[in-house]
Amino acid sequence: MWYDTLYHYAEQNLWVPVVGGVAIVLVVLLILWQCQCCCFARTKLTKYAKLLDDGRSVEAGVAVNYGSSSSDVLAVNMPKGRAGDDSERQAMAMRAQYFLRANRQFKLLQHLPTIGTKVDKAWFVVKPPTQIDQVMAMYPATERTLLPVNPKMRQAMRDVLLLLQHPYILPVFHFDMLAEQNQIVVMSNLSVKGSARDLLHGSNPIIDIERKYRLKAKVMPLKRIALLGRHVLEALAFLKKRKFAYRHLHAGNVILSDGVFKISGLEQSYFGHTHKDDKFISKGLDKAGGDVDSPWEYDVICFGRMLFELGCGYELRSSVPDVEQLVGKCEYRVIEILVLVFFHPDNRIPTVEELIEQPLFQSANCSELDRYLPAPMVLTDEVKAILKCGRKLKSLVRKTVKKSSASGRSKRRYSSSSSYHNPEFSGAESAVQSPAQSPAVSPPTSRANSSVPPPPPPAAPATAAPPPPPPTTTAPPNPPAVAPPTPPADDSGRGSLLASIRQGTGLRKTETRDKSGPML
Repeated sequence: MWYDTLYHYAEQNLWVPVVGGVAIVLVVLLILWQCQCCCFARTKLTKYAKLLDDGRSVEAGVAVNYGSSSSDVLAVNMPKGRAGDDSERQAMAMRAQYFLRANRQFKLLQHLPTIGTKVDKAWFVVKPPTQIDQVMAMYPATERTLLPVNPKMRQAMRDVLLLLQHPYILPVFHFDMLAEQNQIVVMSNLSVKGSARDLLHGSNPIIDIERKYRLKAKVMPLKRIALLGRHVLEALAFLKKRKFAYRHLHAGNVILSDGVFKISGLEQSYFGHTHKDDKFISKGLDKAGGDVDSPWEYDVICFGRMLFELGCGYELRSSVPDVEQLVGKCEYRVIEILVLVFFHPDNRIPTVEELIEQPLFQSANCSELDRYLPAPMVLTDEVKAILKCGRKLKSLVRKTVKKSSASGRSKRRYSSSSSYHNPEFSGAESAVQSPAQSPAVSPPTSRANSSVPPPPPPAAPATAAPPPPPPTTTAPPNPPAVAPPTPPADDSGRGSLLASIRQGTGLRKTETRDKSGPML
């Protein structure tokens, strides 16, 4: 029979059954792969990566069907964040459902836990019709907001965000306002890598913040620090050129997208939200010789604090870093930038352009700028009002500075958070109004000066003789003022600090005498 012949042939040629077995295995694997692809395309489940939590593998989210209604998705039992109890979370979910009913082009995929530091902010994953998944953030406009929440200002803010398109700024896919609920809605692309802080801790960006940063952070490599710093500085220089105050730079707002670091959260300052380390930043700005009239120096101090976190592996919990925190624990080239930011030899804050020229950041690749064409500047009255808010905000602080100078304090000792917590900044009109025109800015002691002057006395009769002039007395000349001797310039302070850090020797901690309090 033929199978006997085939059997004898296979005995004489062993390669025939081997090749046949391999072919059968390949055919089976191909069939299984096709079945898996068909099942995935049929169900269309959104399934997020497994996360490492206390040594166990758990799911970050729940697999949600694209075809499910938004109410079913909101009913999914997700882990609670720091925003409070279930009632607060349900209130956030109802606001999102209200917005999505009016914007049916977006489909809700998942209600994320509290992934950031703001407890009154909610995060969702939504699906646009033709784009990738978006992160939708909703947060309220506080009583210190600079802009009113209305449709006119919504369109103006959209125009501002279009003007701020840059390779190193995370684009806003959709911006909206809910005037009835006093909510701000911002959508941007969902990043798989997350923020720079997520990279330091090796955590997944969509889990609760209380579990996200449990693991100890690792120091970022110097090459990546140079790349991140250069991208952030280029973005800050662009915002400075467009006269847009940022004031929200930290490692959590620097997003890694397609190998490029981009800053986010540009609009938060204009709706009354302050930086989470605003108190430390204000004190650091004062100690470093910052100018109250420069809104861009605030971002430079924020950049220095972020650079400290990247180089040391933990956040700076003081106004300026100590020498003990830097010697032997951070790269020397990073220490040079930190010394330049916090301990400048001229007692000032370096500009963003000066930081870009540093050798550490000049070595980074910025090829995205070669293909970038900035959008033309089209400034309407509303856009001009928004851009003025960030600059006028600093000038309104002069009221507090002048009051403190009357009691013997320095004009540079101020708190930038007081400008936000001032109830006078409840609307855009008060923010744009200049200090000279605003009655709320004038000190209370100027009431007598601003009163109507009394009418002039009646003229004397023409027949009356004018009084004789008083006798003139010649006062002795004042002695010439002797200028105090100018102390010799000492440029060796910063050099000696860098030399001591380079040698690894411990330096004596400087004690600062605080004279801002009242004299007893």
